[in-house]
Formats: sequence, C-alpha cells, structure tokens
Amino acid sequence: MRLMRLIRLAIALSFLLPCLRAQAQTPVMNPYGVVNAANSGDSSSALIAVRGSIVSIYGNNFSSITVSADRLPLPSQLPGTATQVLFGGIAAPLFYVSPTQINAQVPFELPDGVSADVVVRNEYGDSTPVEVALLPQDPAIFFVSKQGLPVNASNLIFPGDAIIIWATGLGSVTPSVPSGQPGPAFPLVSVNRTPLVNVGGRVARVDFAGLAPGYVGVYQINAVVPEDLWRPTFDVSFLAPLLRAPIVGPATDRVDGASGPVGPVGPAGVDGAVGPVGPLGPAGAVGPVGPVGPAGVDGAVGPVGPLGPIGPAGPQGAPGPGTFTRTTANVSSTDNVNFADVTGLVFAVAANTSYSFFCEMSYTTVATTTALQLSINGPVSPTAMRYSVLTSTTATAMHSASQTAYDTVTNPATGGGATARPVRISGTLENGSSTGTMAIRLRTEIASSAATVLRGSFCTFVTY
Repeated sequence: MRLMRLIRLAIALSFLLPCLRAQAQTPVMNPYGVVNAANSGDSSSALIAVRGSIVSIYGNNFSSITVSADRLPLPSQLPGTATQVLFGGIAAPLFYVSPTQINAQVPFELPDGVSADVVVRNEYGDSTPVEVALLPQDPAIFFVSKQGLPVNASNLIFPGDAIIIWATGLGSVTPSVPSGQPGPAFPLVSVNRTPLVNVGGRVARVDFAGLAPGYVGVYQINAVVPEDLWRPTFDVSFLAPLLRAPIVGPATDRVDGASGPVGPVGPAGVDGAVGPVGPLGPAGAVGPVGPVGPAGVDGAVGPVGPLGPIGPAGPQGAPGPGTFTRTTANVSSTDNVNFADVTGLVFAVAANTSYSFFCEMSYTTVATTTALQLSINGPVSPTAMRYSVLTSTTATAMHSASQTAYDTVTNPATGGGATARPVRISGTLENGSSTGTMAIRLRTEIASSAATVLRGSFCTFVTY
C-alpha cells in the first residue's frame, strides 16, 4: 500500500513540476515599472505613456538572454527571444530586451482613449497587465547640444545662442510615421503640439520640433535663446506638459412635461425686518483749490510685467545634405597599441569643407576591467577638429570625455563585460586642403582582452 502511494505521488509530481517551472518564468512587471526612458520617470507620479515615445519597462523573467535591435525599422520581437510588449493589444517595436529590462517604443497606432493595458509576453505566458494613462505629451530630455557639443558647465548657453534638444515623449506627428520607423530627413515630420522650452527662466523661440531624422522615438527641437537671458546657463527644461482634456459624453435626450395648475394664494407673511440705511445725499459745492503741497518721495519700482506672447514660428529651413551609415557586423579589437577602423563608420572628406557628425554605438568587453578606447582619424592638417564622447559606466551613471585632435586616445569608461553599453560621439570638423576619409577607430585597453563594437551602430555625417 505504501509503495502504491509513492508511485501515485511520483506520477502527480511529473505533471506538476513542468507547470511550476513555467509559472516561475512567467514575466513579472514592477507595479511602477513603465517609465520615460529619458529620465526614468515622467512629469507626474502616475504611470504615463505617450504615443511614439521611448519607455523603459522593469521587472523580472522577461527573457533568458540580452539582445539589442540590429536593424531598422525596429521589430516587435528581437532575434533569439520570444519576448514581446503589448500596449492595448498592439505589439510595440523593441530596442532592447534583457531578463530585467525592456526598452520599447509606444505604438503611434494606439486608438483614442484615456488609458491602455501594458503586457509583457514570452514563451511561458503573459505578465499581469499594468494600466498606464495615455497623454498627448510627457516630454523628457536625453541631452542638449550647442555647436555640436553637449551643453554643460564648460559649454554654457548665452543670449541669442541656437541650441538643439534631443528628447522623447512629444507625441503624435504630421505627416504620420509608422511605429518602429526612423524619422525621415525629407519631408521633415513635425509634432502636432509645439512644446514650450524654458532656458534659464526664459521662454525660448522654437523653430522646429519633430522626429529626429534617422532615429526611432527621438524628437529634435531647434530653439533660439532670447536676448534677455540674464546670465549664462545650462538649465534647459520643458514647461508644464499638455494633459489630455477629459472626455465628455453626449447629452441625454429629454422632453419637458406639461405645466401643472396654479396653486391657491398662501396666507400673509409676518412683517419683514427694518431695511438698511439709505444712500448718502448729494455732495455739496466744491471748495476753492488749496495751495500745492511739496513733492513726495519717489515710489518703489513696480514688479516686472508678464512675458509677451510668443511670436509666430519662422519658415522651416530645407534639410541639409547628409550621410547615414552603420555597421553590419561586430567589430572587435584585442590590440592595445594600434587603432583599427570600425567597419562601416568611415566617411569621404572633401577639401576645404566643414562637417558635423553624430554616432550612436553599443559595445561589449571581455572583462569588466577592460575599457573600450576610441579615436578619430582623418585627412592631415585639419583647420579645426572638436569631438566629445559620452558613454555609460553602469545602467544609470554617465561619463564623458572631449578631444580636439585626430587619434587622441579617449578612454571614457570601464567596460561592462558581456552587458552591452551605449556610447555616443558628436563633433565638428573643418577640413583643410587635403582630401581623404574620416573614420571612427577603436582599440582595447588591455592587450588580448577584446573590446567589441556591436553591429547596428551608426553615424550621421552632415556638410554645413
């Protein structure tokens, strides 16, 4: 009898254990785990999403691997993983998937409504839905640049400066762009609601606000700082976001009933209270004018009046010529002495011509103690060369370094090992009389310990 009970228990466990294993790997989202990717939050304490914006989703059991998108348009499912994110049942384009974090674009195609359920799905099932409020805008800034360099304490904003804000969360655009597609360079795509930009306590003039060409979910705002900026600053923000107006349903039809008969006259009421005192009588005749008294002291200066209305936007300028290129395979180096060109990130350079460039790359290293070292090579004797490198050392901390010459070693941060880390390079080049090519180059900090730039890394190279 005891043997039979053990056999029946073993059979039951053989069916139960696979269910328990599947349940243990079902995706789980943190209760407040859907946030704006630019600032890991939003402008309110509620869960908020904006069509077309980039969000980060935090939780557990999302995927058994870490993978980033390597092509455009962005897919709704990355290679090697079954993980998907659904907003109101619509699959979202994915930038990045790991066991505990997903970066995705909120679909433009979400129907009108005040909220949507967010679900993470993998091969083991669906997470519990998390409801997010849908707003027209909830903007947040990735970074601000001036003359091709990031704005910071050593590159301040002055009155009359032109700045570019790189942000997300500015909502719907015209003409419409399908989710996952990068913003086109022609025609340029503008936001439906122009944001208000605050620079050091003054409202800046916005000349353009729309999707950044070549990027998914990233918005570009070109603004001019007013001349009455009272001191140099690096303080740039958006004023209060535009919240959704409440939806009002149609009025209910109604029909008035017929009037009833007049009722009988009621009894007389009690005497009322004594009325108030009547108004004053007319004024008497004006007396003669008295002598002029001494002048009084000057009064205090009154407060500054409110800002005048914002003037109309100027005409949109034509997009400049540019080149977009990306790597189609991982590029590795185990050499800590010589730099090697990153395949795909090489541009032709003409004589006596000026350029600006912006590169977005992902990299890994063999060990967390190994750093990726970068430089830029180009034609001999440039008139001027300035560029900066911005990279993350952890998931939240950032590190930057700037250089002003070719093949100057830039060692921005210790590597993250097998975990992919982002790195951005931006700058300008004023070329001299030589022609040739300009290339992004890499080498490893430690010999024989590889640093790898991942495929899908890209650069935009523009003549100005």
